[in-house]
Amino acid sequence: MIKSMRKIIFTIIALTFSVFVSAARLEILSGDVNVLKENATCSFVLDLTNATFERKENFKDWCGINYDERVYLMETAFPESFNKKTKGLRIVTDESSAKYKIVLHIDNFVRKLGRMYGASAWMRIDGYISIVEMGTNKEVLRIGINKFY
Repeated sequence: MIKSMRKIIFTIIALTFSVFVSAARLEILSGDVNVLKENATCSFVLDLTNATFERKENFKDWCGINYDERVYLMETAFPESFNKKTKGLRIVTDESSAKYKIVLHIDNFVRKLGRMYGASAWMRIDGYISIVEMGTNKEVLRIGINKFY
């Protein structure tokens, strides 16, 4: 029962990423948002180094044996939805051709219950997104993710 609930929750996370770009809970913290409109490519990195579940348990420990599967799901869902939603910057798999790197830093996941997007459970995500210029390693845009559903 718990395994199937966790699988459902992480499917919902993938759906959450698919509406990521239009989220009302995103805030420009620094940099120039016009970088998103550039006709350029970027690589993608998911950073769960400091991620917790409900600010109590290490996210990796909470996931247990399903951690790799969940990370894979998030790593594939984000680029797909990002590329569908943006008209300029595109995520590519070949890092050598990328001008930028998008790093999604997730600090915390919180399970929520109720009705949203047709689901009865979903995750709230806290963290930030960095867009870094590959040649200089300079952060050109930082977007805060505050209690995004």
